[in-house]
Parts: sequence; structure tokens; C-alpha cells
Amino acid sequence: MTTAALNNLLTYLQGLSLTQKNKEWLAKHLIEPKTQEGLPLEIAAIPEQYRVDPYLVSPSGDPYWADRRNVEGAKRAMTEADEEMKTGKLTPINLDDLWK
Repeated sequence: MTTAALNNLLTYLQGLSLTQKNKEWLAKHLIEPKTQEGLPLEIAAIPEQYRVDPYLVSPSGDPYWADRRNVEGAKRAMTEADEEMKTGKLTPINLDDLWK
């Protein structure tokens, strides 16, 4: 947004008849929480040594895939399943175990 546009927005907001509660609501929605390096909070919470670009793993960009530990766990589970298929030893799995 240009400086002129921001000034026009400020003038417009100042012209509104806002209660204190309205002003607090507006301030809450205008100020975004600070994040590390402009990352979403979910990704910034992941220790840096485990962070990966989630879009390299999944087209959805889901923050779950931004954690290398989750990616490695999924790869490990798929590799184990492939090995079991090759040897004919398919074992039932508990889905909760995949996400540990």
C-alpha cells in the first residue's frame, strides 16, 4: 500500500465513530503477531534445525510437513511397509504409531 493510501485509510478510520471496544477490536485485527523471519507461527515454533519448506513435501504446504522429523517418520513408515510387502510379511499397523 502506498503512503497516500495509508493516509487515506487513517483519515477514514479517524472519521468513524468508534467505541473503545471497537478500537480494541480493530487494533487486535490490524496488528499481526511477530514471527521469526516472517514465518507463520506454526512453522516458527519448529526448531530451526528441523525446519523444511513444506511445499517441497506436499503441494498443500501444510505446516505439519515443515518439520523434518514428521517427514522422516512418514518416509520410515513407507519404507517399512515396502519391505514388508516385498517379503510377504504384512503386519497390521496402528495409525497412531505412524505419527510418533
